Amino acid sequence: MRRVTLLVFSVLFSFSQSCQKKVSLPEIPSKAIISNVGTDEPEKLIGYANTILNDNIILTSAWKAVKYEGELDWSIDPYNNSSWKNYFFCLRTIGILSQAYTINENSEYLEKGKEILYSWDSNYDNSELRKDNYIFIWRDHAVASRVINLVHFYNNLRRGNQLDSKTKDIIETHLMEYGEWLADYKNYTKGNHAVMMDRALLYLSYVVKCNNSEKWKEEATRRFNQILEEQFTDEGVCTENSPEYHVLNMNLFLDFISIIENFSDHPNQQYVKTYEKMKTYLVQVLKPDLTYPFQGDTYPSGKPFQFSEKYPDSRFDYLESKGIKGNRPKETDIVFKEAGYAILRDKWREEGEFEKMTYINFISGNPSRVHKHSDNLSFFLYANGEDLLIDPGNWGYSKNDTVSYLRSTMAHNTFLINNLNIKKFPVGSSKIIENKLEENYSLIRGVFSPNPYQIYYRTLLYIKPNILILDDQVFSEMDIESISQIFNLGTNMKSFEVDGVKNQMTAEFINNNLEIVQLLKNTSYEVNYFNGSDGIRGLYAKQTERTMQGNQFVFLSTPDSLIKNHRNITMIKINNDNDLNVSDVEFKEQEYGYNVSWIDFDKNSHEIVLSEFDQGKNYFADNIAKADKYDIDSNKKVTDFSIDKLYVHQWTDDEYSFIFKLHDNVKLEGLKKFTLGIRGYAYNKDLLNLSTYSRQTNRDFDSWNLKADEIIETDYGKFININISTNLNKFKRLKLFLFDRDGYKKELWNYEINNFFLDKDLKNGLLLRKAIPINNSTQKLTGPISIENISTTSEKDRLTFLFRLKDDISKSELEKYRLGLHTYAKKEDQNKLLDYSKYKDRTYDAWDFNPEITLIDGKKYIIKTIDTSIDFFPRVKMFLYDRDGYKGVRGETIEIENVKVTQ
Repeated sequence: MRRVTLLVFSVLFSFSQSCQKKVSLPEIPSKAIISNVGTDEPEKLIGYANTILNDNIILTSAWKAVKYEGELDWSIDPYNNSSWKNYFFCLRTIGILSQAYTINENSEYLEKGKEILYSWDSNYDNSELRKDNYIFIWRDHAVASRVINLVHFYNNLRRGNQLDSKTKDIIETHLMEYGEWLADYKNYTKGNHAVMMDRALLYLSYVVKCNNSEKWKEEATRRFNQILEEQFTDEGVCTENSPEYHVLNMNLFLDFISIIENFSDHPNQQYVKTYEKMKTYLVQVLKPDLTYPFQGDTYPSGKPFQFSEKYPDSRFDYLESKGIKGNRPKETDIVFKEAGYAILRDKWREEGEFEKMTYINFISGNPSRVHKHSDNLSFFLYANGEDLLIDPGNWGYSKNDTVSYLRSTMAHNTFLINNLNIKKFPVGSSKIIENKLEENYSLIRGVFSPNPYQIYYRTLLYIKPNILILDDQVFSEMDIESISQIFNLGTNMKSFEVDGVKNQMTAEFINNNLEIVQLLKNTSYEVNYFNGSDGIRGLYAKQTERTMQGNQFVFLSTPDSLIKNHRNITMIKINNDNDLNVSDVEFKEQEYGYNVSWIDFDKNSHEIVLSEFDQGKNYFADNIAKADKYDIDSNKKVTDFSIDKLYVHQWTDDEYSFIFKLHDNVKLEGLKKFTLGIRGYAYNKDLLNLSTYSRQTNRDFDSWNLKADEIIETDYGKFININISTNLNKFKRLKLFLFDRDGYKKELWNYEINNFFLDKDLKNGLLLRKAIPINNSTQKLTGPISIENISTTSEKDRLTFLFRLKDDISKSELEKYRLGLHTYAKKEDQNKLLDYSKYKDRTYDAWDFNPEITLIDGKKYIIKTIDTSIDFFPRVKMFLYDRDGYKGVRGETIEIENVKVTQ
């Protein structure tokens, strides 16, 4: 999938004045009306509508009805639940009444809808209500849904001859306001909420006739075309990390196409091609029982899905008939590499054997943060009619301990070190890096790099039809004190037995027995069982906002000494009545790795070598070397806290790590007293690339807070880090500041860097384009390292030197030396020297540094940026000396005279 930065027009549409006049809502063809409320359970829908008639608020089956008396109170929050408030402010009650009227033309439904509408109109802009609920009233989802509900209601009122002038004016006024809000880029978001906004704006462009209708259509279509590239991979998989949200986005996508077609326009043909790819993923992701595996924010389903009517396709006919009708999917195993899913089966079965097939869904990808849990390198296992290894589920969207746990690493079938939950990892940090799909086996390798100092690998070898081998490897700059390998067993588990001597556990299910055994004999394990009866760990959420006791097993190993890398190899064996089962697997350690061999049902021999990954051994050092470095030199000091350097490591076009090197004296107990604030200020031309929250609150910056509870102790010093996402590649100003952990009262320390680049390639390219050769720079700095020529580029109070190296200079050669850089000042400028220089009574500033190679257009450079207000140097001196301490100049010294800084 190609990541897209939203295009921002320099001149935004102005909708507020031209739609105040000549507004009309022509009658809408019945086929063109869309609704947020389904009709697949008409009796339940009528029951909801009748409940609303009796002065109750009912929104979905997730919450019981809320009784009210007299005037409707729009400030209530009976469940202390953000989702409830969102549906409430969507005017879903009006949507339910309106949809019920299409089934049973009871005029009371329309009258009650008017009553709720009048109450909303009188209260929605009330200052007291806005003070506490503005973020819910003016939220992408709520505004877009109100458009759909009010248009449907308007049409039913007209059909039932109950559209009086007062109601007509209220609805039209609100729709105009919502159209302006939806079209305003400062309110535009991402993900399915952005698609909701585009759908609603497109819908308004057809159902409302005003001067800006055509502009609304153009804006909705332009944005939709762009968000489509972000929302679905080229494979047709939704990037929202959940099968359920794949279908939700498919429905929004189809609505967008249907709106165009139902108003006699022609949709883009690319939409149709993408839609066909969407169906392929949905066919593959369904388990043999035709439900979703729990992934991300997927809710449980009480019954099998039937998609053939809504998404006509012979493959859905095959699934729903259990192989009797339709066409069997072409792929038995399939990898959606961009999305990071591998879906494996032993084979497609038919009729009575259909639900007996083995199904594995392996996750190694996070194409977006939306609805993502910490489930990287986790997997789901189904066999012979039942779930064996599962995701614990999704409780809902409230902020509570249950939700936090269910989203955490320790709740998924993966592995972690030091019992630390991994969160706020960069988009794209987990990938499938290798796959081999054969008739008798499949091998998948995934990687997860959540931060600059840890990297995890998992190899899943599926020996068909009943054996899995997991090869887990982790490399960490942080000392590894413990390793936890986690398994959540399905609720059909009847009993289990742990054998500590053999490092294995066996579980009995209704249709299967499951064995999990550790294969490396030089590691000892403690097997812990959690079911949620004593604390939160081990809970499952198989119903919305409900938990139940689960079955979580954790193989815990604690090394005798602190280590930096660890490996674990595990066999999972399914035992059932399948005659094709592989019974024996031979596992041997060899010089080049571990050898796995077996004989299949047809007496064919197979062999796989599991080799060790070596890419992680210098992971942190490599990331630091690639990062852009900024020295933090501030006169202000805070007891217990000091930053020496900032490294900026770029993951993707809009994902970065800020890595802070702490002073050696900083202790963990001191660090925990503070929060480090980070603000990135935008240039005026980039304001519309700030986050939605910053745009809506008219800020000129995005902000992040770092509350570090761990110090990464390395051979290179002490570090903390934060991962950030931003559409900006350059800040007008970066501000770092410190405040008390218990809440912001004042800034205890701050430091600012002007003209701050996030994208190193952009910075280097700009430096090279602006670089001016220094007079006499044809002189070469010779000796152990040869510098061919020197140039400079500058902005206000910042000067950058670019030293062009010979092409044959290697990183290992350069690492032996420091580069001395002394800039001398005229007498009248010596008051502008650094404080340390003046203290030492020098006539120059010393900027000595450890040189690193930077490639620009394939050429090798050393780059050094200095902060100085001096704009003319009578002399600049450069020389090399040993990195481990000054023992004299190595090679020749070069001095350049009369260096003028030009802005």
